[in-house]
Amino acid sequence: MKVILISLALVSLAIFGCGSSQNTTASDSSQVISRDPAKERAETVEDEQQTAMKYRLIVSFISIGEGPDFNAKTGLDRVIADWEKQKGLILKQESFPWGREGEVDYCFQLSELNNSDQQSFINEIKSSIGTSKLVQVTENQPCIHKR
Repeated sequence: MKVILISLALVSLAIFGCGSSQNTTASDSSQVISRDPAKERAETVEDEQQTAMKYRLIVSFISIGEGPDFNAKTGLDRVIADWEKQKGLILKQESFPWGREGEVDYCFQLSELNNSDQQSFINEIKSSIGTSKLVQVTENQPCIHKR
């Protein structure tokens, strides 16, 4: 009995599975669609670049088994507070935590500042961080840990 049921199921699958749900005509099968892979790749790269928002400044606090440099974080906060008070504005920042030990990226567009103020702000951030090996400063790149 089992053998008969299994046989019927296989035959049913073969009949219904092999049939096409669409009727093709001679005109459909003779149509050739040409694609240019190089053009498709270029369009894909262009789309990705447009969707990846670049930040003027990214400050990444990393860890090598001992947690991030909290003294450098205090220096970053101080510089931001001083600039906001001096310019009378709020510097928009986005933070993206990404690690188990407190690793975090602070991403700044700095659209509130003109070009020379942006560069001055970045230089001051770099000097406040000093030579810490646990802080990375990146300019004009996408924030890679943004979700």
